[in-house]
Amino acid sequence: MEINKQNEELEQEKTLEQQDCSRQNPGQDPYQNQNQWQGQDSYQNYNMYGQNNRYNNREYQCGDPSKISEVPRNLLLVIFPLQVIVAFITIGPFVASVKQTLPEITNIMSLSAKMIYTPDFIIWNRFLNVVAIIMYGAFVFDLYKLKKAGYKIGAATIFAIICPKLYLLWRNHLLGRKMKGIAIYTIMVVVLDIVATIIKVLLVMNVIMTSYQNLLVS
Repeated sequence: MEINKQNEELEQEKTLEQQDCSRQNPGQDPYQNQNQWQGQDSYQNYNMYGQNNRYNNREYQCGDPSKISEVPRNLLLVIFPLQVIVAFITIGPFVASVKQTLPEITNIMSLSAKMIYTPDFIIWNRFLNVVAIIMYGAFVFDLYKLKKAGYKIGAATIFAIICPKLYLLWRNHLLGRKMKGIAIYTIMVVVLDIVATIIKVLLVMNVIMTSYQNLLVS
């Protein structure tokens, strides 16, 4: 009988303890708070990780594309091939200028200083100067628009001054646009410009060598 009474008393004590717990935290799981904090921590970590990834991936995507004008871009798309075409056209007049200058000089080092240019080369050179003025005007206007739209223009300014033909490639990167088309365009323009320069140099060197060989023979 005493054992049964003791068991009953223990059961009553347990019942009272459970009732006290339910009064203090009604309808709550004792592990709820712990799980809740763990869930919040994992959510915060996930958000921080996601924000860091978005920040790293967007890089320069911090401006408003709607405030950018495409007029300078379209103008530069025309100017760069035009400059390459004129570079090929002026190869002949430049070589002719070298030919008519060589008999007038005694030192090859003074060739560039005493160059007698042909009328054709002078006309095309002035045309290129006008095109260059328009090009740099487009650069200034486009950089102003990019700055006003909230984009960083430090690297773009360097490209505009040092490597103008790579400017549009960097511009697309800055705006987060597709790179394939503009990359192909840029490569073609740069390669053709280099080819024109190499042809001009080789022809001028050939003219100079021929001229000196004729002098030695005579």
